[in-house]
Amino acid sequence: SCKNALNKEVDWFVVYKIPKTKPNNWNYMQPNGGEMAYFDSTHTTPKAQPWKFMSDIYSTKQNPISHTLAPIYKSNKMVSFVAYNDQPPHNFNGTRGGHSKGVLIVGKGKETGVAWLQHSVPRFVEDVKKGYVYPTSGRENGQLFFCLSLPVDQLEKVAYHLHVQGANVYQQKAEIWAHVFPNFWLLLKKIYIKRLKSLEVDMLLTQAGRRVLAIAKAPLWQRDIYTEDLRIHMQDNIVVQSWQNGAGGAQTAHCKLKYKVTDVKTLRLSTDKGDIYFPSSEDHSKWYVTKNAGYFCYSTLNRMTSQIKRGGEITCLLDFRLSGLFKKSIFEENKCKGE
Repeated sequence: SCKNALNKEVDWFVVYKIPKTKPNNWNYMQPNGGEMAYFDSTHTTPKAQPWKFMSDIYSTKQNPISHTLAPIYKSNKMVSFVAYNDQPPHNFNGTRGGHSKGVLIVGKGKETGVAWLQHSVPRFVEDVKKGYVYPTSGRENGQLFFCLSLPVDQLEKVAYHLHVQGANVYQQKAEIWAHVFPNFWLLLKKIYIKRLKSLEVDMLLTQAGRRVLAIAKAPLWQRDIYTEDLRIHMQDNIVVQSWQNGAGGAQTAHCKLKYKVTDVKTLRLSTDKGDIYFPSSEDHSKWYVTKNAGYFCYSTLNRMTSQIKRGGEITCLLDFRLSGLFKKSIFEENKCKGE
């Protein structure tokens, strides 16, 4: 399951890895690119809570990411996992149509349960034989991690979503007991269900019974998922943070539709230690919020024309505290006229 900084189980968490920002007069401190902002399922008070500031993603101490991933670094026959990344670490190869990154861990016996950690970091996780290592290349830009604790009966749905999106599995640990999960077993053996053309939509249930909307886009589903699919699924205007640098055709605001799609320009993370500002151009994370409905959605896809031909995943929680925190983190967006 997902773990917090004290190595205690939580139903879900979000970690915003803060970029190594250029000096500005607004920040209460000068981030070096290792700091984190954290929020999880235990924040249940009606009053809005700030992000919890955490100091070092490179450390294995008081780090929810290293605690959550700890089972994959041990030789425990009760744990099986796949790590997938469209930009795998050095010394690993392989590429597929999926634009997605993450680790799917399942345990048996005392370890029974599933942890699904999605993230935006290229070349992570490193070779598990080396233990927990956060890549130095991941320091410069902002990154996002979204972890879900799931019961074992949800594993096959998630595994099928990884097939649909064309996830590139580059590291895995296959224990024989895992063959009772056919979709997951195929991933462990790097046997992929091919030529899928669908948009797969499922409702997952977390260990605490929270409903999670999961949408997998196949590479052959060649549509702009934000303007053609997601705004309709949400039935609301959405504001998107994504990587729009470089070639690939950054998309502009869509304002002529019933439900509008706009983009984040500047972020402000209000933590319990102070505020940190940075531009979207320094943030490699992908997420969106609905304007009214209270959805927070983790995404693996950028608002770029090139992404129409890529597979990916969108995972949404209906949680007004979490969506409110992300809405508050939008300091500036490219609004449509009249907004």
